[in-house]
Amino acid sequence: MQKFGPIAGIILTNRDHVREAEACRKQFKTIVLAPAQDGPLMGIKIDRTFKDGDNLPGGLKAIHIPDGKSPGESALFLNRGKGILILGDALIGKTPGRLNLMPPEKYRDPSKAREGIRVLLKPSFDTILLGDGTSILTGGKRAIEEFLGT
Repeated sequence: MQKFGPIAGIILTNRDHVREAEACRKQFKTIVLAPAQDGPLMGIKIDRTFKDGDNLPGGLKAIHIPDGKSPGESALFLNRGKGILILGDALIGKTPGRLNLMPPEKYRDPSKAREGIRVLLKPSFDTILLGDGTSILTGGKRAIEEFLGT
C-alpha cells in the first residue's frame, strides 16, 4: 500500500481538520503535526506542534496566517519547481480560478482575516492547492493579489 515509503507525518493546517487524522496515524504508523496555537483545541493526541517558519516533513515550510478562522491557521509552502502553496481554510476556490474567504461568520473579524492573507505573498509560488474548492495550478500568486486588490 505504501508505494513511496513510510509516511513522515500527517500535517493539519487548523483545528477543524482533525477528520481522519487518528485513523491515518494508526494505519500508516506515523505522527500527527498541528499548529502550536491549535494543537490544544483539537481533541486528539498531537505528536508535534509547529509555528511560523518551521520546516516540516516532506520539505514543507509552515506559514502562520494571522487572524484566520482559527488561532493557528497555517499554510504549507513547498519550494519545488515554481513553488506550491497548500491551504486548508485560509482561502477557498468555490468559483474556479478565483479565491475567497470562508463565510464571514467563521471569523472573529473578517477584515483582519482578509488582511492576514498578505503573508501568503512572501514566498514565490505558482500553484495553490486548496482544501475547499478548485485548486489553481498556474497563476496562484496573481490570484491572491487579485483577491487582495493589489
